[in-house]
Amino acid sequence: MKKLTLCFAILLLSVLFSNAQTVPAKVTAFLNKFYTGWKKAPGACENRKWFLTGDFDGDGGKDYLVRVKTGKSAKSMRLNLIAFFGGSDGMYPAKQILDDAYQGDLRRSSFSVVKKGTQIQLGEGEGPTITLENDAASQYICETDAVKTMVYETGKWRNIYDQ
Repeated sequence: MKKLTLCFAILLLSVLFSNAQTVPAKVTAFLNKFYTGWKKAPGACENRKWFLTGDFDGDGGKDYLVRVKTGKSAKSMRLNLIAFFGGSDGMYPAKQILDDAYQGDLRRSSFSVVKKGTQIQLGEGEGPTITLENDAASQYICETDAVKTMVYETGKWRNIYDQ
């Protein structure tokens, strides 16, 4: 009985801890100001998080990648993917990666962080490969091969497959 109680307590604490993870208040304030009525948009695949962390600009700091939806009806719903770069001054400058109608394949999409140093093959079979210099944002459609991996270079986002 004690083991069962202990297991239940650990499970409860794990759930509470995972639900307690939030983005910094300045990120939330930015979303409230520029994405009126925004809502969390967890991914549809195995990675059902609405935000992830990484170092997208290569400064060694913690950056946030958030996925939110805006709009009040199915016709007006938009999916936004935004990176917030952690500054040493406590500010979080934002760069939008995606702003698209939240319909079709995007309803079956998720995103992940691809870590710095990962080698990615750009073509089919024996195509060229690149090694990521920083963490990258990867937006993908569940249960398909459709993927868009975005890297942040010289102040803007670029899809590595568009070369």
